[in-house]
Amino acid sequence: MFNFHLFSRRWGDYLLANQTLYNVSLLVLFCTLFEGTISFLAPLIITGAGISPGMMGLIMSTSSITGLLFDFIVCHLFRKASFRQFYLLMFALAAIFSSLLWQSQTLVFYFLAIGIWGLYYVLYNMANFDFVGRYTDETKHSESFGFLRIFICLGYLIAPIIAGLLIDNGQIGLKPFLMAWFFLAVAFIFYLVLLANTRRLPKFKEEDERQYKVLSIFRELNLLKKIGFKVWPVLLIFLILNTIDSTFWTIGPLLSESLFGLSGLGSAFMVAYLIPPLIGGWIVGRFAHRFGQKRTSLWFLFAGTLLMAGFFLIKDNYLLLLADFIAAFCLSIAWPAGSGAYSDYIAEAPNIKKEIEGLADSALNVGFLFGPILSGFAAEHFGYLTTFSLLGGISAIVTLILIQFTPRQIVINIPRQ
Repeated sequence: MFNFHLFSRRWGDYLLANQTLYNVSLLVLFCTLFEGTISFLAPLIITGAGISPGMMGLIMSTSSITGLLFDFIVCHLFRKASFRQFYLLMFALAAIFSSLLWQSQTLVFYFLAIGIWGLYYVLYNMANFDFVGRYTDETKHSESFGFLRIFICLGYLIAPIIAGLLIDNGQIGLKPFLMAWFFLAVAFIFYLVLLANTRRLPKFKEEDERQYKVLSIFRELNLLKKIGFKVWPVLLIFLILNTIDSTFWTIGPLLSESLFGLSGLGSAFMVAYLIPPLIGGWIVGRFAHRFGQKRTSLWFLFAGTLLMAGFFLIKDNYLLLLADFIAAFCLSIAWPAGSGAYSDYIAEAPNIKKEIEGLADSALNVGFLFGPILSGFAAEHFGYLTTFSLLGGISAIVTLILIQFTPRQIVINIPRQ
């Protein structure tokens, strides 16, 4: 028999769950507007101080070194923390590193600012994984990450345009930083709203704190090794995607400047890279449900990297922007599909969820460690376009190997001991 009270309660929970996802999406949007502005400015500020592209890449990689170290600390000491604590600490670090970058005039302060930025990224990514794992249906993980990815890339799309408009005759002053801090303040307002909303929202995955036995350092490392052996194909997908993303953000603004200058179409190459996820995030669920999340991620990753491998052959700037757009579209499908598969592992094994989240973030940090260093030095010797082509070719080969050897089903059945 139809129960109107039960129906209305479930419908109310459904609307509230979606409202909270929209809330997080807006929080993420303004966080990425902040990040995107700083990310666009950082290479220009550092190279503008007379530092070579190679050394700039080394400085940018500092965020990944500190991030890798912090991953282990998060797994070991912040086991009972949730997205609430992660987001809050993230906001504090964002204010610190952006202020340091604004005032930096020496190598030491550049390294310090970018190093703190790495801690920010760890907290940001773990907060997003934690929220999706707690408050979205397991069958909707790909769609949830696809939806978040839309807002992430919308922020990254708008931010370089705004940053470019606020640069006066090639001189970076206070204006773009003021705009970045405004975005950060708005994101914090949405965080406060999120705290209020989630207090009355039921979790899809209840937490059993008794499962979170604190292990010794040796046992923690051994557990991470076991998990990594199980999920290595998806971790490698993340590594490739983050290496590509870090390369775009390291030398992409410089390539854009060399093609079009700092005015007009000065951010065109980055804009072409950031528009496709606005489309891909809406349709990734269709591919993931039909072909499986891992297979969808791998094949679209292969297509995108194969196209990147041909960048150096393109002589026309506008044709290059088209190729950039299509490659980015393929990557925009691969990213949320891989994240959705990984979020399934987190939901499947709540007793080791922080370790699984930490490994995903480690893949991000390794990608952002090697990406800036290798792309910075390669750009000095081979040029920007050839650097992108080399990265695309190597990534396509690795992805093709993954397609052959990745198992169709990965089962996480590892006890915490």
